[in-house]
Amino acid sequence: MLAWRDIAVRYKQTIIGVAWALIRPFLTMVVFTVIFSKIAKLPSEGEAPYALMVFAGLLPWQFFSTR
Repeated sequence: MLAWRDIAVRYKQTIIGVAWALIRPFLTMVVFTVIFSKIAKLPSEGEAPYALMVFAGLLPWQFFSTR
């Protein structure tokens, strides 16, 4: 119950609410993917798509940066 209250208070003032927690990492992933893979032409190592590698790195970063 306390966790739900914390989530409600955090996203109460945004128009899109809790969806902001999902949209923000996705938009950051899109921007980083376009900049680093398309504009800077940095290669990705291995078989994983570049966007997946960026997303895997961004999730822990955004989790710990907001704490």
